[in-house]
Amino acid sequence: MEKRIILILLCVIVYMIFRGGSEPPIVSPAKTEISDTQREKFKQYFKSTAEKTTKDATWTAKDTFTVGVIDDGSNRDEYARYVCQALFRYGFRGHVVSVQVIDVMKRGNRGQWVKLGEARCDELAE
Repeated sequence: MEKRIILILLCVIVYMIFRGGSEPPIVSPAKTEISDTQREKFKQYFKSTAEKTTKDATWTAKDTFTVGVIDDGSNRDEYARYVCQALFRYGFRGHVVSVQVIDVMKRGNRGQWVKLGEARCDELAE
């Protein structure tokens, strides 16, 4: 099973290299519920080598995408808005989605991640 997953990831990486770009494909806005499959594909894109800034990524709720980065002192609200633009290309335009950018190297009080930036994608879609 692990070999199969590794093979699939390798195929995705090779495809991205040979298609000539690291940007996800542009998808027309969806009017239906976003599927778990779409969420998983987007998460895998952000965990791939195509996204150099992101060190980890996950859906912490159906409407919240969290990306882990290393804090370099830059404005991570801008990076969260960039993630929203990528979400739009994956068909999430018109859906309420929040993006949180966290520091993967630090934990705050009570073991919670330290938030570096955030954006509400539905507010940017207009």
